[in-house]
Amino acid sequence: DHIYPLLRSQASRRKIIVINIDAHADTRTDEEPHSGTPFRQFAREFRGDFRLYQVGLHPFANSFSTLTPLAKGHSQILWRQDLRDESKVTQFFMQIKKEVDKNTLVIFSLDADAMSGDIVPGVSAVNGDGLSLNELNLLWSKYR
Repeated sequence: DHIYPLLRSQASRRKIIVINIDAHADTRTDEEPHSGTPFRQFAREFRGDFRLYQVGLHPFANSFSTLTPLAKGHSQILWRQDLRDESKVTQFFMQIKKEVDKNTLVIFSLDADAMSGDIVPGVSAVNGDGLSLNELNLLWSKYR
């Protein structure tokens, strides 16, 4: 619930890239804003270049509505099963790196429900096939 206000506070930027580690895309097409709509809502409002890179999503946890392309901005997914192939992870982050310039704000966002349920059992949607701490560290190192 904190990502939308954070993005709004940076709305004067020319270019924003979000790397969102999550099990759910948070790009639902619902008209009323809520925790499942922040990225689509921000993309619609932002006047600059918005790029959303979603990492760790589960196909079964995302609907057709959620996966509908953004009307404005760019969105790309690195699915949960793709994280098992380090070359795919490397290629994904290399693509992001090519898009970063001096005017780009990069936000690394981690939703706890992307993590394995045994690490964060208190989330609203416990993830039976979530990321391990080693996988999260790999993603962080690729980002860094």
